[in-house]
Amino acid sequence: MVAPRLSQSAEAARAAAQQAEFNEKKWVWVPDDKEGYAAGWISKTEGDMGDIVLSSGGDIRRVPLYALSKMNPPKFDRVEDIADLTFLNEASVVHNLRLRYGSGAIYTYSGLFLVAINPYQNLPLYSDAIVQQYRGRRRDENPPHIFAVAERAWVNMGDERENQSILITYVHPCALSWVFI
Repeated sequence: MVAPRLSQSAEAARAAAQQAEFNEKKWVWVPDDKEGYAAGWISKTEGDMGDIVLSSGGDIRRVPLYALSKMNPPKFDRVEDIADLTFLNEASVVHNLRLRYGSGAIYTYSGLFLVAINPYQNLPLYSDAIVQQYRGRRRDENPPHIFAVAERAWVNMGDERENQSILITYVHPCALSWVFI
Protein backbone atom coordinates (compact mmCIF):
# COMPACT_ATOMS: atom_id res chain seq x y z
CA MET A 1 0.00 0.00 0.00
CA VAL A 2 3.05 2.30 0.06
CA ALA A 3 3.06 4.66 -2.93
CA PRO A 4 6.01 4.41 -5.33
CA ARG A 5 8.64 7.12 -4.81
CA LEU A 6 9.60 9.53 -7.55
CA SER A 7 13.26 10.14 -8.24
CA GLN A 8 14.67 12.98 -6.14
CA SER A 9 14.98 15.30 -9.15
CA ALA A 10 11.42 14.56 -10.32
CA GLU A 11 10.17 15.02 -6.76
CA ALA A 12 12.00 18.36 -6.45
CA ALA A 13 10.62 19.57 -9.80
CA ARG A 14 7.08 18.60 -8.80
CA ALA A 15 7.45 20.35 -5.43
CA ALA A 16 8.82 23.51 -7.07
CA ALA A 17 5.92 23.60 -9.55
CA GLN A 18 3.39 23.14 -6.76
CA GLN A 19 5.01 25.86 -4.68
CA ALA A 20 5.06 28.31 -7.62
CA GLU A 21 1.35 27.72 -8.28
CA PHE A 22 0.60 28.06 -4.57
CA ASN A 23 2.45 31.39 -4.31
CA GLU A 24 0.38 32.95 -7.13
CA LYS A 25 -2.93 32.78 -5.27
CA LYS A 26 -4.38 33.02 -1.76
CA TRP A 27 -5.30 29.38 -1.12
CA VAL A 28 -7.92 28.40 1.45
CA TRP A 29 -10.06 25.49 2.59
CA VAL A 30 -13.80 25.88 1.97
CA PRO A 31 -16.36 23.86 3.96
CA ASP A 32 -17.83 21.19 1.68
CA ASP A 33 -20.83 18.95 2.40
CA LYS A 34 -19.43 16.00 0.43
CA GLU A 35 -15.67 16.06 1.20
CA GLY A 36 -15.60 18.02 4.46
CA TYR A 37 -13.33 20.66 2.93
CA ALA A 38 -12.50 21.66 -0.63
CA ALA A 39 -9.35 23.44 -1.79
CA GLY A 40 -9.76 26.77 -3.50
CA TRP A 41 -8.36 30.24 -3.87
CA ILE A 42 -9.87 33.65 -3.18
CA SER A 43 -10.62 35.47 -6.42
CA LYS A 44 -12.54 38.41 -4.94
CA THR A 45 -13.74 39.76 -1.60
CA GLU A 46 -16.63 42.12 -0.89
CA GLY A 47 -17.13 43.03 2.74
CA ASP A 48 -17.30 39.82 4.74
CA MET A 49 -17.95 37.59 1.71
CA GLY A 50 -15.52 36.00 -0.72
CA ASP A 51 -15.66 34.37 -4.12
CA ILE A 52 -13.65 31.15 -4.01
CA VAL A 53 -12.54 29.30 -7.15
CA LEU A 54 -12.47 25.59 -6.33
CA SER A 55 -9.35 23.77 -7.50
CA SER A 56 -11.38 20.75 -8.62
CA GLY A 57 -13.48 21.90 -11.53
CA GLY A 58 -13.11 25.67 -11.23
CA ASP A 59 -16.59 26.26 -9.80
CA ILE A 60 -16.98 29.53 -7.89
CA ARG A 61 -18.55 29.61 -4.44
CA ARG A 62 -19.53 32.74 -2.52
CA VAL A 63 -18.91 32.08 1.16
CA PRO A 64 -18.47 34.13 4.34
CA LEU A 65 -14.77 34.83 4.93
CA TYR A 66 -15.05 33.58 8.54
CA ALA A 67 -15.88 30.08 7.20
CA LEU A 68 -12.55 29.77 5.36
CA SER A 69 -9.42 28.14 6.76
CA LYS A 70 -5.92 29.04 5.60
CA MET A 71 -4.11 26.37 3.59
CA ASN A 72 -0.52 25.29 4.24
CA PRO A 73 2.02 25.45 1.40
CA PRO A 74 2.59 22.15 -0.47
CA LYS A 75 5.91 21.59 1.34
CA PHE A 76 3.79 20.63 4.38
CA ASP A 77 1.92 17.84 2.53
CA ARG A 78 2.33 14.51 4.37
CA VAL A 79 4.23 16.09 7.28
CA GLU A 80 5.01 13.46 9.95
CA ASP A 81 4.03 15.74 12.86
CA ILE A 82 0.94 17.87 12.37
CA ALA A 83 2.22 20.21 15.09
CA ASP A 84 4.69 21.41 12.41
CA LEU A 85 1.89 22.83 10.22
CA THR A 86 1.99 26.61 9.83
CA PHE A 87 -1.81 26.78 9.84
CA LEU A 88 -3.09 24.28 12.37
CA ASN A 89 -6.80 24.07 11.63
CA GLU A 90 -9.21 21.18 11.21
CA ALA A 91 -9.13 21.29 7.41
CA SER A 92 -5.32 21.20 7.29
CA VAL A 93 -5.13 18.35 9.79
CA VAL A 94 -7.72 16.29 7.89
CA HIS A 95 -5.93 17.01 4.59
CA ASN A 96 -2.56 15.92 6.00
CA LEU A 97 -3.99 12.74 7.53
CA ARG A 98 -5.81 11.94 4.27
CA LEU A 99 -2.62 12.36 2.22
CA ARG A 100 -0.55 10.25 4.63
CA TYR A 101 -3.19 7.53 4.78
CA GLY A 102 -3.41 7.51 0.97
CA SER A 103 0.35 6.90 0.78
CA GLY A 104 0.18 4.01 3.26
CA ALA A 105 1.27 5.99 6.34
CA ILE A 106 -1.32 5.16 9.01
CA TYR A 107 0.67 6.75 11.85
CA THR A 108 1.15 10.52 12.30
CA TYR A 109 2.48 12.46 15.27
CA SER A 110 0.52 15.31 16.80
CA GLY A 111 3.05 16.84 19.15
CA LEU A 112 3.55 14.29 21.92
CA PHE A 113 0.68 12.13 20.67
CA LEU A 114 0.49 9.47 17.97
CA VAL A 115 -2.56 9.40 15.69
CA ALA A 116 -3.31 6.00 14.14
CA ILE A 117 -5.89 5.48 11.40
CA ASN A 118 -7.31 1.99 10.99
CA PRO A 119 -6.30 0.74 7.52
CA TYR A 120 -9.01 -1.96 7.58
CA GLN A 121 -6.44 -4.41 6.21
CA ASN A 122 -3.30 -6.17 7.37
CA LEU A 123 -0.13 -4.20 6.73
CA PRO A 124 3.47 -5.41 7.11
CA LEU A 125 4.19 -2.96 9.94
CA TYR A 126 4.77 -5.25 12.91
CA SER A 127 7.56 -7.68 12.03
CA ASP A 128 10.69 -8.33 14.09
CA ALA A 129 12.66 -6.33 11.51
CA ILE A 130 10.44 -3.30 12.12
CA VAL A 131 10.83 -3.70 15.89
CA GLN A 132 14.62 -3.66 15.43
CA GLN A 133 14.36 -0.54 13.27
CA TYR A 134 12.89 1.35 16.27
CA ARG A 135 14.94 -0.23 19.07
CA GLY A 136 17.34 2.27 20.64
CA ARG A 137 16.32 5.08 18.27
CA ARG A 138 14.96 8.53 18.97
CA ARG A 139 11.46 9.33 17.78
CA ASP A 140 12.69 11.58 14.96
CA GLU A 141 15.00 8.92 13.47
CA ASN A 142 12.16 6.86 11.95
CA PRO A 143 8.67 7.47 10.57
CA PRO A 144 5.85 7.68 13.16
CA HIS A 145 4.96 4.26 14.59
CA ILE A 146 3.54 2.71 17.75
CA PHE A 147 6.95 1.06 18.26
CA ALA A 148 8.51 4.53 18.64
CA VAL A 149 6.05 5.28 21.46
CA ALA A 150 6.81 1.93 23.12
CA GLU A 151 10.58 2.50 22.77
CA ARG A 152 10.30 5.95 24.36
CA ALA A 153 8.33 4.54 27.31
CA TRP A 154 10.87 1.72 27.73
CA VAL A 155 13.84 4.13 27.69
CA ASN A 156 12.11 6.54 30.09
CA MET A 157 11.35 3.69 32.47
CA GLY A 158 15.03 2.74 32.56
CA ASP A 159 16.35 6.32 32.73
CA GLU A 160 13.88 7.70 35.26
CA ARG A 161 13.30 4.52 37.25
CA GLU A 162 9.59 5.31 37.27
CA ASN A 163 6.57 3.54 35.88
CA GLN A 164 5.36 4.75 32.49
CA SER A 165 1.81 4.93 31.11
CA ILE A 166 0.57 4.83 27.56
CA LEU A 167 -2.96 6.11 26.98
CA ILE A 168 -4.79 4.60 24.04
CA THR A 169 -8.17 5.96 22.96
CA TYR A 170 -10.31 4.44 20.28
CA VAL A 171 -13.20 6.04 18.44
CA HIS A 172 -15.55 3.49 16.94
CA PRO A 173 -17.19 4.37 13.60
CA CYS A 174 -20.52 4.33 15.44
CA ALA A 175 -19.23 7.20 17.64
CA LEU A 176 -18.45 4.95 20.61
CA SER A 177 -15.27 5.91 22.47
CA TRP A 178 -13.04 3.62 24.51
CA VAL A 179 -10.03 4.44 26.66
CA PHE A 180 -7.35 1.87 27.53
CA ILE A 181 -4.57 2.53 30.03
